[in-house]
Amino acid sequence: MELKESTLKTLSTRRFPIYFNLKHDGSFFDWTEIFIDNESRPVFPIILDNHRDLAEISDDDKQLFKKMRESRYNIEIIEKSKADLNIDNENFIKMAFELGIVQDLLLICPKNELHSNENYYQDIGGFSHKLFYLTYLDDLINPDDWGALKDKYNFKSLEIQNHLNEMNPILDIDLDYFIYHRDNDKFVIHDNNFKKIFSVLCDLTIEKFIFSRIKGLVISLESDYCNGPLNCKEIFMNVLDFLKVEIGLIDEDSDLKIKEWASQELGDL
Repeated sequence: MELKESTLKTLSTRRFPIYFNLKHDGSFFDWTEIFIDNESRPVFPIILDNHRDLAEISDDDKQLFKKMRESRYNIEIIEKSKADLNIDNENFIKMAFELGIVQDLLLICPKNELHSNENYYQDIGGFSHKLFYLTYLDDLINPDDWGALKDKYNFKSLEIQNHLNEMNPILDIDLDYFIYHRDNDKFVIHDNNFKKIFSVLCDLTIEKFIFSRIKGLVISLESDYCNGPLNCKEIFMNVLDFLKVEIGLIDEDSDLKIKEWASQELGDL
């Protein structure tokens, strides 16, 4: 168990890493570590977020990433380069594209409906990265059929299944995803709906999305974007309870240490 101010890393009972971050841009470094630890095969993040985090990055950063790629992902060079990166919550996804640790990704975000035509990103090396979009995770819960999803989102389920097989899938969750409602003001999602959503994500037999092959789980608190620590705390405890009790990914010892770490941001848990 590694304990830092902004990041906590532990192992699940199924032996893949679980990362907890105060801020979502910590995902960049988590993805990089998973990429290196899994024979430098590209990671395929499945991201739940209330924000798209797809801001442009500077030409200087692109040149730095080109140098990092040419080092063949030497971990020492990557570590030394961290301080020079202008990484933040809005641009870390495209930074991961530029470094080459992410080939494609699936982004589940309520704001996607405004940007559904942005299906590709080309990095400085000329490589093309595909962005699969869903507007609401609700669309994965008992959809009429995959054909309807294809018509709405312009991708086939087989494409996602191939990515799960050929790359290193990562489930990446920003807790502010659960602070939304389609029509009314923001609110914390009800407990029964929350567990229904997580059941879809973590079910090991469902044909729609098979997460039995995930190589890592990343969870970012982002209490400011959760409308404050109290809302974030409620969501976080739901997440922790589900991971520990419902699907058994966290043991008792890890549960205590995770709560100790999160208390720095959320108060006593």
